[in-house]
Amino acid sequence: MKADIFPDQPPFPVQRLYVHIPFCAGKCAYCDFYSVRADSVGDSVLSAYVDAVLRQAERWAAQFNAAAFRSIYVGGGTPTVLGPALLGRLVKNLGQYACETCEFTVEANPESLGEAIIDTLTETRVNRISLGMQTLSEEEWPILGRTGSVHASLDALERLVQRDLPWDLSADFLAGIPVPEDKRTGDSVVSSLARAADFVSHLSVYDLTIEEGTPLARSIRRGELKAPGEETLYRLRKHVDAFLGQKGFVRYEISNYARPGHESSHNAGYWNYEPYLGLGAGAVSGLLYPAAQIGDSLSCMAHGEQNSAPGLAHAEFASAPGMPRGELGSVLRLNTAKNLHLYMEDPAAINSEHCAVEHVGKDTAAFEFLMMGFRMRQGIDGARFARLFGCCVQDLIPNTLRKWQMQLVVWGDRLALKPGCLDILNRFLVDCLEEMDMASRPQKTSLR
Repeated sequence: MKADIFPDQPPFPVQRLYVHIPFCAGKCAYCDFYSVRADSVGDSVLSAYVDAVLRQAERWAAQFNAAAFRSIYVGGGTPTVLGPALLGRLVKNLGQYACETCEFTVEANPESLGEAIIDTLTETRVNRISLGMQTLSEEEWPILGRTGSVHASLDALERLVQRDLPWDLSADFLAGIPVPEDKRTGDSVVSSLARAADFVSHLSVYDLTIEEGTPLARSIRRGELKAPGEETLYRLRKHVDAFLGQKGFVRYEISNYARPGHESSHNAGYWNYEPYLGLGAGAVSGLLYPAAQIGDSLSCMAHGEQNSAPGLAHAEFASAPGMPRGELGSVLRLNTAKNLHLYMEDPAAINSEHCAVEHVGKDTAAFEFLMMGFRMRQGIDGARFARLFGCCVQDLIPNTLRKWQMQLVVWGDRLALKPGCLDILNRFLVDCLEEMDMASRPQKTSLR
């Protein structure tokens, strides 16, 4: 590892940990994530992979100022295909890095969540299970090319509920699965949610993205299936909102719903632009480094309250005149190779072959902060934005805020889209990006 890759000073403390388990029982028709069939590598490789992750955790936790994680998320892939012994060894060892109140999540596909794995997890720090259900519709199941069955998914959910464990249960579903019209029976996503909503405290409902190169994309290209349009997805989302609202769920993020007090802490870390470590083949880490000296700041398009949108003046946030310069010096992403054997060869290596380092420009980081934060019902933390970037949001995108002021709301230091406006997020972000881009062209606002 070259010494000049990283700044001299340590990064801001990292309190979020993601662990990628790339193994699956089979590849779903819509999935383009890096994954490997577990039965194609054998138990010895699975065991060696767990060892590699734990070695990487030990070295990177020390190297990147990471300890006492507030959240740990073991995802994939399908972590539960490791089986009870290997999964138990992994999560027990990861538990040493957890703070006392850590949210510790393990993803599970229902068909691989047997009693033995449940028993094993009860002896660890795990306190949240995320079930990858995707659908409970018999018509949609074969289109997704999933292993297991609707019946197996419902059985797994029933097993968890009957155990009455002190875990938060979450389930993931997909909206907009392209079922042929002659086989569609009503609003399948709401029908699926109706079979699970009474038994879980958290639900994620993502619009299905058609990824190039997947079997599903090829079926659509051949005309065998038709992807739903934006109007259909918008209608489905409104049906989901209404149904889950009646069930006591609050839409706290554009695709996530929770009963009060059961929101995902780990995902909130991403949305709030907090640093995170990603372990495992194909995992990504995001590190935030402080400025070497307070002085670098984001060049704003304008300064002064007269340029802010009405009702969104500086007084609503921290301060603008005399505001300290940005505390954020640089953002680095570590992109671990999507290669199982290369990763296990040296899991903590950082170089162009094993784990490439990407330097994220401060202008890009500022837009990412907005893009992620405005996904949430509570919006962005304007005071933190000002501290990191040395510029008020109102000075950075005054014209966009003025144009959208009827769709925005200020809560203390936070600026958000009104709850009913989350579905127009993309249009709002396009305006943000265009204004930031226009401001940067003549003034070369990329930071020095």
